[in-house]
Amino acid sequence: MRRQLTSDEVQYLFDLVRDREVKYIDVQHELVDHVASAVEEEMALNNTWTFVQALNVVLGRFPITGFAYFIQEKEKAMKAYWRSRQWAHLKTYFTFPKIMMTLATFASLWTILFWAPMILSAVLYIGVFLMSTWAIADHDNDPSSSKRSYLIWEPLLVIVPGVILLLTEVSMIFRLTGALMLLQGLIFFLVRFRSVHDFDSKRSLLVLSSFYRSFWIAGPVSLIVPLLGTDGKWFDMMQGSMVCSGLSAIVCTMVVVYIHAMVTHFKPMLRQELQQKYPHLRIAS
Repeated sequence: MRRQLTSDEVQYLFDLVRDREVKYIDVQHELVDHVASAVEEEMALNNTWTFVQALNVVLGRFPITGFAYFIQEKEKAMKAYWRSRQWAHLKTYFTFPKIMMTLATFASLWTILFWAPMILSAVLYIGVFLMSTWAIADHDNDPSSSKRSYLIWEPLLVIVPGVILLLTEVSMIFRLTGALMLLQGLIFFLVRFRSVHDFDSKRSLLVLSSFYRSFWIAGPVSLIVPLLGTDGKWFDMMQGSMVCSGLSAIVCTMVVVYIHAMVTHFKPMLRQELQQKYPHLRIAS
């Protein structure tokens, strides 16, 4: 008869994976479940073996790096998983009936960019700024997500574009937007710097961390590239040019579509994922 591990032995496995720097709670549970099943199989095959003997055999199957390779593969898999689900939903915006909304958005943006590019572009920049503020606040309010890994590089995604816009001589509205983004990034950095001292690695969750890391920045960044590449004359080029305004309308439409999907679908998708696959972790999302 196959012997089940005792609660003390299971707790020993949890302590073991934590000591080996497995910081994600959900990965800890997966690893403990995997190792526990393997240990029970070894003890069933070798009736005289103790828990420690069977555990040593199971741990010997892992590479010399221990659980590091397993964690890296899980991180890649989870990030790819969220990206694939995001892509699957974004594709619906190009199928009937949602494609009607997408085409209407594109036509509206193309028309406005053709006749008044400065006004709409300013609105889009400010819109992206407000959405990034919402995303940052939403992430920081999540008690289960890791803050240490975002401490340095994520604030720069707001600070760098802010500095670029602040230094442009195109329009006062863009300088104002850049100043707001720079202020946002600095506040974001200070919040993260303060919170890193209270960081508890045992509260980190791969399912949440990979979800937030899957968000794209290509759309917002692509709004700045034409501005830099044409020495600030991109807006003059758009006005009266079907090609330039059309290309800008495509990029802006994709940004609008992604923001709409992020607000209406992606967060509920995460909540459903947590409820269905991780009820044992009791995650409030």
